[in-house]
Amino acid sequence: DGEPIPDDMPLPRGIPVLMSCFADASHALNKVAMRSHTVIFIKLNWAPIVWYSKRQNTVESSTFGSEFIALQIATKLCQGLVAV
Repeated sequence: DGEPIPDDMPLPRGIPVLMSCFADASHALNKVAMRSHTVIFIKLNWAPIVWYSKRQNTVESSTFGSEFIALQIATKLCQGLVAV
């Protein structure tokens, strides 16, 4: 499982922090270049802290591929926020 919690650890103060993330991709939104668009929205305790919207660098052949790229970017953003 992991490292056991020490008995002399102080009690937490305040309310727990809740981070939620929404990621979406619009497949082949640009009809000329056939590129997809990624949108990521991250909230911390219901307050928006990150809004990310960008054209994807790759051309995906399916909606699943576009969504997977968006989730990959969202995961990296969330991991970066947790590490701070």
